[in-house]
Amino acid sequence: MSGVRGVVPMLVTPFAANGEVDERSLHRLVAHEIESGAHGLAALGLAGEGTYLSRDERAMVASFVVDGAGDIPVLIGCTADSTQEAVALVEDASRIGASEVMVAPPRRPDWGPAEFREHYRQVAAAATCDVMVQDAPFALGVELGVDLVLALSEELPNVRSYKVEALPYWENAVRARASAGVRLRVLGGHGGLYLLDVLDSAADGLIPGADLTVKLVKAWDAYVAGSRDVAARIYSTLLPLLVYQAQSLGLLVGGAKTLLHARGIIETTVCRLPEAHITDVTRNRLVEIAEACGVY
Repeated sequence: MSGVRGVVPMLVTPFAANGEVDERSLHRLVAHEIESGAHGLAALGLAGEGTYLSRDERAMVASFVVDGAGDIPVLIGCTADSTQEAVALVEDASRIGASEVMVAPPRRPDWGPAEFREHYRQVAAAATCDVMVQDAPFALGVELGVDLVLALSEELPNVRSYKVEALPYWENAVRARASAGVRLRVLGGHGGLYLLDVLDSAADGLIPGADLTVKLVKAWDAYVAGSRDVAARIYSTLLPLLVYQAQSLGLLVGGAKTLLHARGIIETTVCRLPEAHITDVTRNRLVEIAEACGVY
């Protein structure tokens, strides 16, 4: 089965001081994640501020990441608030050679299962690669649910993976795995907060932020090699920071940019997601926790 597996960090989108996409920082970030051992790369998801970029900007970032990734697979986020826009983004990502596209539902609380199914039918028809369904009610205010995602995977042959971010993670992931078997890859998100649940549920991958890749890859590889205790120790070390960042999408994005900026990988912490503009008070606490976890 093609598509992403293992630890697949969601890249932040670096911006220059003037608010434009910073290509030099993006180049360093892609190289950094590869050097950190990432099993794949993801771009333009919710934590990549994809919905705050224009279609041309998204195409540019996607092309840059695909070109820079070398032999590792690339997942491109194509979430949008209309089916027409999502289809256009999927067509763009397919054309440049993305390994897989990730699509969360539009923020349409007035839609029901029939409307969401039609949305994904059109998305799947536009894709020439695998499609990942992302269910992220914490960020979007709408929830697809396991039954609908399973139904989509049965109907649409290229819907091959499911990023589970509706809670409880364990219950949803185990149920999806039991029902879909190898037909549907299951991946965790939430910035890596539920790493051990992801591993113990036999998930195929994890899509965390891009600021903790080295340690998360070590934990993943240790678990795969049969050393759950090693994975658990790494997870326990990171847990205070994971919990702190998981308070909101804004803190996930702003926190990751803070740490990556401190390491000299991105030039600024500028964000387009308004909630990601964290205050000095929050930043100082984040740094304190990151230092205690050994990642600052």
